[in-house]
Amino acid sequence: MNNINKYKQTPIGKIPKDWKIVRLGDKEICEELYYGVTAKATEKNTGIRMLRTTDIKNYCVDWSNLPFCEITEKRNNIDKYFLEKGDIIIARAGSVGGICFSCKSK
Repeated sequence: MNNINKYKQTPIGKIPKDWKIVRLGDKEICEELYYGVTAKATEKNTGIRMLRTTDIKNYCVDWSNLPFCEITEKRNNIDKYFLEKGDIIIARAGSVGGICFSCKSK
């Protein structure tokens, strides 16, 4: 099968033909951008798991190895930081350009 016709050249490089280039801040992509929260890993079952940049590899998350965490900063609405299916996750430290999509619900 010839895959060359399934891609198009764009200002950011070759992408699949059915994709389009948008900015993450565009309303059609996301309602809001969140920076995340500060937390520390713990062996105690807090009911909250922490996604680290090292857990993102090859555009996927290894959900089985996420540690529990304790939130170390005050936030009014912690629920908005829980990942939902379809969320876009971008690594902000420790790994340059790490990105993946959340395919699991909270």
